[in-house]
Amino acid sequence: MSLYADDDVGGNLQIHDDSKPTLSAPADPIHALYAALALPPESPAQQDGLTTAAQRFESNPEKLPELVPQLLGLIAEGGDSMLRFWTLDMIALAVGRSGLKLDVKLSVTQQCLDALVKLLDSTSVPTIKAVIPIFSTIYPLLFRLLGTSRPPPAVVEAFKISKGRILSLALDPNSQPANVGVKAVAWKFVQRVLLAGTRAAGADPRLQARGGPSSNDVNVSMIAPGTALNPTEIEEEGIHLRTQLVTQMYSSS
Repeated sequence: MSLYADDDVGGNLQIHDDSKPTLSAPADPIHALYAALALPPESPAQQDGLTTAAQRFESNPEKLPELVPQLLGLIAEGGDSMLRFWTLDMIALAVGRSGLKLDVKLSVTQQCLDALVKLLDSTSVPTIKAVIPIFSTIYPLLFRLLGTSRPPPAVVEAFKISKGRILSLALDPNSQPANVGVKAVAWKFVQRVLLAGTRAAGADPRLQARGGPSSNDVNVSMIAPGTALNPTEIEEEGIHLRTQLVTQMYSSS
């Protein structure tokens, strides 16, 4: 249920702008969003307006870091809405866009982390399906942050909670919601964790050549001593996951 294809937020979101919405969508992404929010909530017209605003932000992704903090409070509570899924799309764009610098992506990631962790426990299947791919994108960013420094304990805790929740959705048959679509996106996250839990990438000179600070190729060999990650524990986690995968393959065949 993504706008790349539900609550009245007009009183909550305050984007400072004196312009009035017009029939033609403004070229500036912030103004385009303002115009969309002025339309009847949850209407086809608002969906079109949000889609147009998304296109503006795709062309101007550098505007996203200033926008995301204003929307976080609106997506963590309440039910599904156009604005919730639009915001999740914009977070995904901000943390995944190759043109944005690594420190900008990390800043957006850390600002969004608590809200995203809360949404993992949502009762909405569409919301969970939209959130997990974001975690698949930011997992290498967080792994790099935790493996090369000691960020605030809250970031470390959110990293562990989100990882445990998504791994459970993929591997635990009793985990709820028991939804095929949720499992499918959770399996992609498992792949990220498995790749990070090996030293193989560090031994491949082709991956080393593109392993700059903007790369998603993270692995155990990059973990520095005294940081928030323990390389032995990460490797053991990878071995345990591979064992679980093999066991599930045999039990389901």
